[in-house]
Amino acid sequence: MESVVDAGCIGRTHQGIDLIYVDPSNRGRFIGSPRQAGHKLASFTEEVGARMPTPQERRRLSLAEGTPVITVMRVAYDVDGRPVEMTDTVKSAPSYVLEYSFPAT
Repeated sequence: MESVVDAGCIGRTHQGIDLIYVDPSNRGRFIGSPRQAGHKLASFTEEVGARMPTPQERRRLSLAEGTPVITVMRVAYDVDGRPVEMTDTVKSAPSYVLEYSFPAT
């Protein structure tokens, strides 16, 4: 299963989040994670959506005409509440199930 990933760490602005490094060709992996930079991760937020793909996404994901995509933007925050990592993913909707577990309290 293929997905389009844009990931980064602190320093440069991307969708309102300060990032150091963005490399969409690196498939979500990048040199130097927040933990390696000395950040202690405290929390994450995820924004999940669905839409029709851009022409570039449709080609890259080899999607048939009319196939929707799922978008997931995850932001990692350190113990000071500062965003230190962002991953923006586009996935073929029929190919993925997103499952979440979290406490009720």
